[in-house]
Amino acid sequence: KLRRQLGIEVNTDGQDQQHNNDNQNDPHNEHPSITELWNQVHERNALKLTHKIKTLEGFWVKVGQYLSSRADIMPPAYLTHLSTLQDSMPPKPFQQDIMSTLREEFNQDELSTIIQ
Repeated sequence: KLRRQLGIEVNTDGQDQQHNNDNQNDPHNEHPSITELWNQVHERNALKLTHKIKTLEGFWVKVGQYLSSRADIMPPAYLTHLSTLQDSMPPKPFQQDIMSTLREEFNQDELSTIIQ
Protein backbone atom coordinates (compact mmCIF):
# COMPACT_ATOMS: atom_id res chain seq x y z
CA LYS A 1 0.00 0.00 0.00
CA LEU A 2 2.84 2.42 0.86
CA ARG A 3 4.52 1.70 -2.46
CA ARG A 4 1.28 2.58 -4.24
CA GLN A 5 1.05 5.91 -2.36
CA LEU A 6 4.65 6.71 -3.29
CA GLY A 7 4.00 5.84 -6.91
CA ILE A 8 6.21 2.75 -6.94
CA GLU A 9 5.17 -0.69 -8.06
CA VAL A 10 7.02 -3.97 -8.18
CA ASN A 11 7.32 -5.69 -11.56
CA THR A 12 6.88 -9.41 -11.80
CA ASP A 13 10.67 -9.74 -11.93
CA GLY A 14 10.94 -7.95 -8.54
CA GLN A 15 12.40 -4.61 -9.71
CA ASP A 16 10.88 -1.36 -8.48
CA GLN A 17 9.39 0.94 -11.09
CA GLN A 18 7.65 4.31 -10.82
CA HIS A 19 4.17 4.87 -12.25
CA ASN A 20 4.32 6.79 -15.50
CA ASN A 21 2.17 9.81 -14.70
CA ASP A 22 2.53 12.90 -16.86
CA ASN A 23 4.67 14.89 -14.41
CA GLN A 24 6.55 12.06 -12.73
CA ASN A 25 9.22 11.95 -15.42
CA ASP A 26 10.28 15.46 -14.36
CA PRO A 27 12.95 15.15 -11.63
CA HIS A 28 12.03 18.64 -10.34
CA ASN A 29 8.37 17.79 -9.86
CA GLU A 30 7.18 18.30 -6.30
CA HIS A 31 3.82 18.09 -4.65
CA PRO A 32 1.91 21.36 -5.36
CA SER A 33 1.24 22.08 -1.69
CA ILE A 34 4.96 21.81 -0.86
CA THR A 35 5.84 24.10 -3.73
CA GLU A 36 3.24 26.64 -2.57
CA LEU A 37 4.55 26.42 0.99
CA TRP A 38 8.10 27.14 -0.20
CA ASN A 39 6.83 30.06 -2.30
CA GLN A 40 5.14 31.56 0.77
CA VAL A 41 8.29 31.11 2.87
CA HIS A 42 10.47 32.70 0.18
CA GLU A 43 8.05 35.61 -0.22
CA ARG A 44 7.94 36.31 3.52
CA ASN A 45 11.70 36.02 4.00
CA ALA A 46 12.51 38.06 0.89
CA LEU A 47 10.42 40.93 2.28
CA LYS A 48 12.17 40.69 5.66
CA LEU A 49 15.62 40.56 4.09
CA THR A 50 14.96 43.53 1.83
CA HIS A 51 13.65 45.58 4.75
CA LYS A 52 16.70 44.73 6.89
CA ILE A 53 19.09 45.59 4.06
CA LYS A 54 17.39 48.98 3.55
CA THR A 55 17.74 49.62 7.28
CA LEU A 56 21.43 48.68 7.38
CA GLU A 57 22.27 50.67 4.23
CA GLY A 58 25.77 51.01 2.74
CA PHE A 59 27.63 47.80 2.07
CA TRP A 60 24.53 45.67 2.64
CA VAL A 61 22.64 47.48 -0.12
CA LYS A 62 25.47 46.53 -2.47
CA VAL A 63 25.22 42.90 -1.34
CA GLY A 64 21.45 42.97 -1.94
CA GLN A 65 21.93 44.52 -5.38
CA TYR A 66 24.41 41.80 -6.27
CA LEU A 67 22.11 39.02 -5.06
CA SER A 68 19.20 40.49 -7.03
CA SER A 69 21.16 39.80 -10.20
CA ARG A 70 21.87 36.14 -9.34
CA ALA A 71 18.91 34.28 -10.82
CA ASP A 72 21.03 31.15 -10.85
CA ILE A 73 21.12 30.90 -7.04
CA MET A 74 18.22 32.99 -5.70
CA PRO A 75 14.52 32.05 -5.72
CA PRO A 76 12.26 34.35 -7.78
CA ALA A 77 10.69 36.07 -4.75
CA TYR A 78 14.13 37.23 -3.60
CA LEU A 79 14.99 38.51 -7.07
CA THR A 80 11.78 40.52 -7.20
CA HIS A 81 12.15 42.14 -3.80
CA LEU A 82 15.91 42.66 -3.85
CA SER A 83 15.72 44.25 -7.30
CA THR A 84 14.00 47.23 -5.62
CA LEU A 85 17.44 48.02 -4.17
CA GLN A 86 18.72 48.72 -7.69
CA ASP A 87 17.04 52.08 -8.13
CA SER A 88 14.91 52.93 -5.11
CA MET A 89 17.60 53.78 -2.56
CA PRO A 90 18.04 57.51 -1.98
CA PRO A 91 21.49 58.93 -2.73
CA LYS A 92 23.80 59.69 0.18
CA PRO A 93 24.66 63.38 0.68
CA PHE A 94 28.35 63.68 -0.18
CA GLN A 95 29.43 66.41 2.28
CA GLN A 96 27.40 65.17 5.20
CA ASP A 97 27.94 61.40 5.05
CA ILE A 98 30.68 60.44 2.64
CA MET A 99 33.11 63.29 3.24
CA SER A 100 32.79 63.00 7.03
CA THR A 101 33.62 59.29 6.81
CA LEU A 102 36.65 60.02 4.63
CA ARG A 103 37.86 62.67 7.12
CA GLU A 104 37.61 60.15 9.94
CA GLU A 105 39.61 57.54 8.04
CA PHE A 106 42.36 59.63 6.40
CA ASN A 107 44.64 62.46 7.46
CA GLN A 108 44.63 65.72 5.48
CA ASP A 109 47.56 64.74 3.20
CA GLU A 110 45.96 61.41 2.28
CA LEU A 111 42.61 63.08 1.77
CA SER A 112 44.05 65.72 -0.56
CA THR A 113 45.68 62.93 -2.60
CA ILE A 114 42.39 61.06 -2.88
CA ILE A 115 40.25 64.09 -3.70
CA GLN A 116 41.91 66.26 -6.32
